[in-house]
Amino acid sequence: MFSGLTAFSRRWYCGVTRRILFDARQHPKTNDLIVKYVTDVLSTTNQVTRMGHALALGVLPKFMLQPNLNNIIFSLIESTIITPATVKWAESRRDAVKALTSICATMASDIGQSFTEAHALKIYHTFLEGLNDYTQDKRGDIGAWMREGSVTGLQTLTLLLTKHLPEILTQDLTNRILSGIAQQAVEKSTVPWALAGKVFYSFIYNNPPIPNISHYHELSLIFPKDECDMLNWNSASSTFPKFVQLISLPPYTYNVMLGLICSKKSSHSLFTFLKSEIKSKGIVEIRKMCDVTYKIFSDHQKNDRITIPMFRFLDKLFDSGCLNLIIEDKDSDFIRKILKLIQMEIAGCKDIYKLIDGINVLCQFIQIPDVLLLFLLQNALGPCLCGDAADSIAQQQFHVSQFKSHYLASSSTLIFFLGRVSIKGEVCDIALVQLSILLCHRQSYVRRSTSTKLYESLLVNGDSSNIKPENLDDVMQVLSNTNWEDTVEQVKPIRNELCKLMGTRIPVPMKKKT
Repeated sequence: MFSGLTAFSRRWYCGVTRRILFDARQHPKTNDLIVKYVTDVLSTTNQVTRMGHALALGVLPKFMLQPNLNNIIFSLIESTIITPATVKWAESRRDAVKALTSICATMASDIGQSFTEAHALKIYHTFLEGLNDYTQDKRGDIGAWMREGSVTGLQTLTLLLTKHLPEILTQDLTNRILSGIAQQAVEKSTVPWALAGKVFYSFIYNNPPIPNISHYHELSLIFPKDECDMLNWNSASSTFPKFVQLISLPPYTYNVMLGLICSKKSSHSLFTFLKSEIKSKGIVEIRKMCDVTYKIFSDHQKNDRITIPMFRFLDKLFDSGCLNLIIEDKDSDFIRKILKLIQMEIAGCKDIYKLIDGINVLCQFIQIPDVLLLFLLQNALGPCLCGDAADSIAQQQFHVSQFKSHYLASSSTLIFFLGRVSIKGEVCDIALVQLSILLCHRQSYVRRSTSTKLYESLLVNGDSSNIKPENLDDVMQVLSNTNWEDTVEQVKPIRNELCKLMGTRIPVPMKKKT
């Protein structure tokens, strides 16, 4: 339908002569048409009207676009901005992006002239922002339409600029384009990831070459042409093992990690890759990954689209064993910092299912102290200890409280390292206190889920927790025998007794400010 508008416009507005086209700026009918389309594109009362007029602007012939290019591009870019009135209008944003992509193709021969560098950069900004549209409604992830259109737009504009104005494509801009597309290639929505994978691969082997691609040699090894020509880009099992390798390339690390965290199908590929990197490069690689994970979590606090998958990712990360070196690293504060973010995220949370995911992660922290203590004692304090203590360490039966009571005065070295341990040891105590708070949550389902998960965790990792060995059985008995679906008033005294058995402080409600 809209392709017919192109032919009609050429025929109707060209004038009577076949040789010379008149100046469209001097034709009142042309100006009236453009003004109407631009006005309707910016309208916030009817989405269908905006969609139709955006697509119509996109198919106008070049002689009509040139005199009005600034107004047309501005109106289309403006219509992609999410406002309270248009937050659910993902289709209109998609059609505006389609129109901008079409205009780029129509104006290809004028790139660097009437289609200026400023136009190109503004459109790039719109496309890159479009990759962050994750709007949801009852139909699901409707933002995927916008992301898909933006990936196509980035491909079209980048290939045109490579041919006509390559100096625009700085290394910083190229990195943003490729990392944004790589993120889409590993995220959960099937259509964008298949398209994004193909586009990313096409950039590597484009002719003429796209300038300023960082780590081009490494990318060509990860995506060999002969293999990728036959690759099934719709298959996560085929594409994820390749894209996960981009984590080791700094310009792509953040975006690829963000995409993998939000994806439901990335765990196996990611943890397999991390284990191979740890084996070959040691703790350095896992430290980098932890730093990026922390930054992603910190950047997206209270954004459920990121933080809920982040909880599930962290739970799997602990179970994978990839964090063992970090847990044992006396210089790393990743565990403590990530626990702080989890506490901040679940504070005041009313989403039951988000809380359950948070509880699962919190239970992972009860295993931290004695694993770390064992490492420190064996590697740093062993020479300072007497034979009985060394035997206890070797049998992994040595407890924090025993160490403090029997060996604190052995050496000044011990006091120094105990300070390091106590910092880490706080992690277990903080997690137990947070779980104790949730044992008296107003929702009975949350109380029951907390007790069940804590019981399961203590069953597996209780010996590694701060809970005294002689109290562990009593703690587990209280957790299993209590009906946590009773009222909060009934379970609170039991919870308080449980805190005493675990050796943690009893939570006290914060006083409301008057």
